[in-house]
Amino acid sequence: MLTTSVEAICYKVRPLRDNTYPLMLRLTQHRKRKYISLGVSVKEKDWDFKKNLPKWNQYAETGQMNFRTCGFSAMT
Repeated sequence: MLTTSVEAICYKVRPLRDNTYPLMLRLTQHRKRKYISLGVSVKEKDWDFKKNLPKWNQYAETGQMNFRTCGFSAMT
C-alpha cells in the first residue's frame, strides 16, 4: 500500500541570513523524506515548535493577523 504523509514544518536546521527560518513541506513515503520550500520564512519567536503551528494568539486579540505582523516574510 502506498501511503504518503504531508506536513508543514518550520525548518530550524538552517536559518536564513535575516535570522528567520523557512517554512517547508515535509513529504514522507516509505520512510524517505523530501523537503519542499514554501517560499515563506518566519521568526523563531513567532513559531510554536511543540504544536508545529504559528503563534497566532498574540495577534488574534487585536484582529491583526497578517504576514507582516506575525513576522512572516517572503523569501526572494
